[in-house]
Amino acid sequence: LDPAQGRALAREVNDEIAATVRGWPTRFSGLATLPMQDVKSAIDELERAVTRIGLKGAELDTQVNGAQWDEPKFLPFFKAAEAMGAVLFYHPQPQNNFLRERIPRHGLFNSLGVILDDAIVTAILICGGVLEACPDLRVCIAHGGGPACYTMGRLDRGWERLPEGRRTPQPPSAYQRRLYYDTVTGSEEALRFLLDRVGADRVVLGSDWPFVPWHPSPVTWVQNLKSLSEEEKEKILWRNLEALLKV
Repeated sequence: LDPAQGRALAREVNDEIAATVRGWPTRFSGLATLPMQDVKSAIDELERAVTRIGLKGAELDTQVNGAQWDEPKFLPFFKAAEAMGAVLFYHPQPQNNFLRERIPRHGLFNSLGVILDDAIVTAILICGGVLEACPDLRVCIAHGGGPACYTMGRLDRGWERLPEGRRTPQPPSAYQRRLYYDTVTGSEEALRFLLDRVGADRVVLGSDWPFVPWHPSPVTWVQNLKSLSEEEKEKILWRNLEALLKV
């Protein structure tokens, strides 16, 4: 879509989301869709969504028509989102996943490819200096950030070995606690690892609905996990999200 079409479509979708939130204000908060193919239009629509129709931020893909989020043209968008206190939630789109072309078998484009995109956007936001430039930016990554936190040692090693390419004064692992992550990790062991790496204050409940609902009741799943303390469960199930969305 050209920018004008994208903005018109985004406004229509966001008005519908806002109407749903107004209908059930104690049950729902909403995130906007944005015409990111034109940064100025995206900023304008985010401002309208947050300041005029009551949405909390925006849901974004892990790339924009092949452009990556650490490209300079996106920095004004991040600065604007930071100033508004808008939440940015990154969720990749399976139909755009690179594994579709490499191997269409076994459903790997979704089970594996999607979480690789989560890790890529996490690394880009960190290594590309976005979080350094916008220290108060409020970002949540789907699927527990994929394998990003598992690979922080390798990212740190790359940062140490390639000083000429650094965009941050600190190694990548120093920034992983600035992000939020959801609980859609696929297993208790993976969620426990995530919590140990980033802290229970940075993890919020996720469902992956309506994409691939991976558990009939995400709340019940968290409540039944033996490796989590009651305090961790309480933070994950509502306290963290309440603070993140300011509700």
